Amino acid sequence: MALTGPEAIKQIYSRQPALVIVDLMMPDMSGIDVCRWIRAQPAFAAIPVVMLTGLADPIAHLEARQAGANDIWLKPISPAELGARIRQLLNQ
Repeated sequence: MALTGPEAIKQIYSRQPALVIVDLMMPDMSGIDVCRWIRAQPAFAAIPVVMLTGLADPIAHLEARQAGANDIWLKPISPAELGARIRQLLNQ
C-alpha cells in the first residue's frame, strides 16, 4: 500500500503488480497522474488500473478514463464487492 503517488510508482517498479488500485485524490500526485505514468511505461502499460474514489464527479471520472483507467469504483466499497470486482477484472 502506498500513501502518495510517488510511493505508488516506487512500489510498481519493485513489485510489478497484476493490478493497481489507486485513489483519485492523493497527496503529491493524483491517481490520474499515476495512471498516466503507468500507461506511458511500456513495461507496465498493460497492468489494469482502477481508480477508487468517493468523488461522484462525472468530469473527474471522464478524466480518469481518458488517462487510461480500466474502471472507477466508488467508495465505500464492501470487502466482498471489492474481491468480486478484482477477480472479474483479473479474469478478463
